[in-house]
Amino acid sequence: MSKKAPAVQVTADMISKAANTSTVKDLVKLAAAFARASVHGPYPVELPILCACAVKEKGYRRHSVPTGTRVNAKEIRLGKRDGLIFVMPVDGEWVCDKGPVEWIELAWDDIINCFGDLAERVESYLDGAKVADIQAAVVDAIKKNAAMHKILSEGFVVAQQDKKEQVTNSIDQSNPLWGQF
Repeated sequence: MSKKAPAVQVTADMISKAANTSTVKDLVKLAAAFARASVHGPYPVELPILCACAVKEKGYRRHSVPTGTRVNAKEIRLGKRDGLIFVMPVDGEWVCDKGPVEWIELAWDDIINCFGDLAERVESYLDGAKVADIQAAVVDAIKKNAAMHKILSEGFVVAQQDKKEQVTNSIDQSNPLWGQF
């Protein structure tokens, strides 16, 4: 009977080397594109979706999200097995039969099929890169080295926060009334 190898400790050197890879650079571009697209939300659900829903005080439940439910584009997480996971908080209040839902989590295919405008916006901000290619690169990197999940996840959270602040600042400054008060 074989035992699972212990997890590799993530070091600062590993993080700095990973920062120079094309996968990480593409994730940073994706963070910026997603932040730019999120400004145009909330987005209505165009087709019913069966997905993971974060139900208040009950954890995750699979549920069908009805057409017309409005959600915001908040962040992207990285799953060990699934790669990119898009977190979409519910705009307003939606109560399913299991309780009030705080957010839903979707894969890129769900974004394409149920939020056509959002998918088009994200890819238009990527300058020719495709989210499906980024997804495949992330999954491949994690399969090759399990420590990459932690490295990519932690770096990606920081990148998304930075890009969201940059986008917010650039949008504020592009407003014709910026600095008038």
